[in-house]
Amino acid sequence: EEEADEDEEYEVRLEAEHSLESRLLEVNKALEQMKTGTYGICQVCKKDIPLERMRANPAALTHVEHA
Repeated sequence: EEEADEDEEYEVRLEAEHSLESRLLEVNKALEQMKTGTYGICQVCKKDIPLERMRANPAALTHVEHA
């Protein structure tokens, strides 16, 4: 039973780690866009991403419709 608990805890931690790594990549991409002057511009249609979306997710790369 203890081994099963450890396996389950490992899986939960691994999932959390993957989620955090993914978010870090998104944030780093947004920071790079700030440097290049393309922050807040949809990567699909090249229009400005609405401010509400950027406030909700500052690392957003696209409009909600393109996500």
